[in-house]
Amino acid sequence: MKKRSKILKMPKISDPITIRNMEVKNRFGYPPMVSGSHDGEGRPTERALTQYEQKAKGGVGIMTYEASMVDPWLKGPGMTGPNIGRAENIPAFKEMTDQLHQHNVKVGMQINKVGMI
Repeated sequence: MKKRSKILKMPKISDPITIRNMEVKNRFGYPPMVSGSHDGEGRPTERALTQYEQKAKGGVGIMTYEASMVDPWLKGPGMTGPNIGRAENIPAFKEMTDQLHQHNVKVGMQINKVGMI
């Protein structure tokens, strides 16, 4: 007699998932996308906060913040993206992250080294 294989239950996208020891409320993710919502020093503006919070309120379980520069000296023309490398910018990013965590969203950041390595 032929042995039947077990049928595995396929998880739903709305089911929680554990990644290592981190519990994510569902399998909806928001990938890093350029928002263009940062001031000249690389800090997120109120517009950036609103954009990301809308995604969090919409129900995503995990999101990755857009490519952020890590070099503290980068600023000026053409360098208008987020910059986590400047110590004075960290409180603004922390405030935004804390606000997103209020919606039970896990937040990561894509870091970006600008220029030649």
